[in-house]
Amino acid sequence: MVCLRGIDNLFLHAYIAKHKLKPRDLNLSQRSYIRNMDQIRLIQQSYRQFIASEKSVEDFFDTQIIKFESSHENRPFTTNTIEVTRSPILLFEMNKNRNRSYYQIGVPMDKIKLTTPIKMSLVNIFEIHGIIDEFNTEDLEGLFVLEDRHRINIHLYLLDENMKGYRNSRVPGTRAIYNTDIYIGMRDDQFYWIQKNLTSRLYYCSRLPGKCCYGTNDLSNLTRHESTCTDQTRITASQVDHLDPLLTYVEFLTITLRKYMAKKKTP
Repeated sequence: MVCLRGIDNLFLHAYIAKHKLKPRDLNLSQRSYIRNMDQIRLIQQSYRQFIASEKSVEDFFDTQIIKFESSHENRPFTTNTIEVTRSPILLFEMNKNRNRSYYQIGVPMDKIKLTTPIKMSLVNIFEIHGIIDEFNTEDLEGLFVLEDRHRINIHLYLLDENMKGYRNSRVPGTRAIYNTDIYIGMRDDQFYWIQKNLTSRLYYCSRLPGKCCYGTNDLSNLTRHESTCTDQTRITASQVDHLDPLLTYVEFLTITLRKYMAKKKTP
C-alpha cells in the first residue's frame, strides 16, 4: 500500500474502514493506477478538511471507533469497549512490542474474541457485520427475514446477571443453514453484540422468572417442563434443603456439587 506521508495513522485507517476500502484500492502498482491516485487525492483532501475542522477523528467521521488489539499474529484481537452509541468502525492494532505497533486492514471476524458483551443498537450490530438494511427493532421474529436476504444465521440470547447468554422458549431460534453467524444478546430492553464464547447451551424456564430454576440443553424437555410448571413446582435434589428462589440454575448446580463432594469426603 502506498505511503501517504504526513497523514495521521489513526485518521488514515479510520478513513479506510469508514469507506470500506481494501489495500488494492491504494496500491499504485496495480493496473487501476489512475483510479487509485484519485482515491489517494480524496484521502488527502479529506485530511485537510479534518485538520481545519479541529475535531477528533470520531467526531469528524461521526462514528465511534472500536479498537481491537493483539500482541501476536496468532492471537485473537480483543477490545475494552463496553458500549457503542454511534455508527461503529473497527480498527485492529497489532502491538508486537512497546516501540512498534501498526493497524491491520480486513481482519476476519474469526480473529476477534469478545471478552464481554458490547452494548449497542441492532442497527449497529448488523452494520459491524457489513449489513445495512431496514427492519423493525420491535419485531424480533421479523429479524429472521434478514437471514435469507443476507445469507446469515441470527442467534438471539437473553443475558443473565453475569452477562452470559442463555435461551428460553420465547426466544426465536435460527435454522443455522448459512456460513455467517451473528450473535445478539438481550437484557433490560437493550441489545448487545456477543459471540458464541459468551453463551450457554442451556434453555431456562420462562414461566416463573426468579422462582423456577429449571434448565436443560434440550428444547423439547423445556417445552414439556413449561407445560406443567406452576407456582407449586419444586426442584428436588438430594442434599438441597433450602433453595433461594432467586438462585440461578448455575448457582443451584454449584451448591448441589459442593454438598455432594462434602458428603463424599465424610467417612
